[in-house]
Amino acid sequence: MHELTIDSLGFGGDGVGRLGGKVVFVPRAAPGDRVRVRVLRERKGFINAELLEVLEPGAGRRTAPCALADRCGGCPWQHVAERAQGEAKRRIVADALRRVAPDVEVTMHAAPEGLGYRRRTRLALHGDRLGYRAASSRDLIDVARCPALAPALDAALESLRAVLCGRGVVGSLSLLAGRDAAGLERVHASLRVESGAAPRAQALCVGVVAGAVVEQRKRGDRERAGVERLDISLAAAEQSASDAAPLWCSAEAFSQANAAQDAALRALVAEHLSEARPRRLLELHAGIGNLTRLAAAAADEVIAVERSAAACELLRDNCAGLAVEARCDDALAACEALSAEGVAADVVLLDPPRSGCAELCEVIEALAPRYVVYVSCDPMTLARDIARLPRYAVTRVDALDMMPQTYHVETIASLALREARAR
Repeated sequence: MHELTIDSLGFGGDGVGRLGGKVVFVPRAAPGDRVRVRVLRERKGFINAELLEVLEPGAGRRTAPCALADRCGGCPWQHVAERAQGEAKRRIVADALRRVAPDVEVTMHAAPEGLGYRRRTRLALHGDRLGYRAASSRDLIDVARCPALAPALDAALESLRAVLCGRGVVGSLSLLAGRDAAGLERVHASLRVESGAAPRAQALCVGVVAGAVVEQRKRGDRERAGVERLDISLAAAEQSASDAAPLWCSAEAFSQANAAQDAALRALVAEHLSEARPRRLLELHAGIGNLTRLAAAAADEVIAVERSAAACELLRDNCAGLAVEARCDDALAACEALSAEGVAADVVLLDPPRSGCAELCEVIEALAPRYVVYVSCDPMTLARDIARLPRYAVTRVDALDMMPQTYHVETIASLALREARAR
């Protein structure tokens, strides 16, 4: 056993300290904690340790607001004070970008609410249990109520437990809260069934949520029943009048979990695009069009690329009447096709998945837009991809606490073509 002091929090959620010249990662630790740990695994440059006891709580520690915080893997930072969470996320982004943007300050944008903000979630269902997986485990933690969920989702969770648990259904449940065309609050559910009767599961959801689609795989085929798509607007009270049109989504399509911070994200992206002054803008990984409408307001012409057919259908609906050409294609294939067509864009906006867009860096360099605006949910892959764009210099970085109580952070980086800046 060893004693050490936790200096900071790392991307991944662990507390970070030092022992014998090596970095030590300690789950469930907070900044300033004096802790007793047991070494689990020692590598060349770091140690993974188990927290045995908090000998002296640090200034960054608080009592977790959820009784399941020590078991549930959904919110690994509930024991960390929210101010300390925000500072940790700012430092994580700054450290990740230190080599590629050493002189650019990271501006952190805190979340207005630390709890009750999640408008979407994904849970596991197994027999009489419905909830989240334990940290670093497949164990299923039964969750009756979740303080991180928006009230509409929390109420839906309680109601769905009553009709689904104990019915022999095994699978995963995705929920999305929003408003319908009349402005009424609605919840859409998507249930993927591994065992149990899919039509029966869908019937059980009727009357509990506004719409539900249930999918079951049988001998390699997929059987689906229920409401494939429910038009739910992700409009938030925080959005501006110029961004007031409904943004239609479904439980199966990707959308940001935090309504208030999503509105803040859109406002910041609009600022970045205003500084870039695009004429023709190429958007990659456009999704349902969350940022596309901002792009259309900033540019004369937008080409938006999205690989998912379902998301692309929503993208077209959300951008109807705007100067947006939506292409349902792989991002790399679309870039290569545009290059072959001789179509040039002076600004590229991209919002890739957590894995980043390493495969796009070479083709973006070849396209040579004046600006690249990169929205990222992983500062490590963001830094990696920026390093693969040597013709570009980082000019601005904003970070948002999109998911309080977790280590996840959203980053917006603007990159300017060095040759264009030199002229």
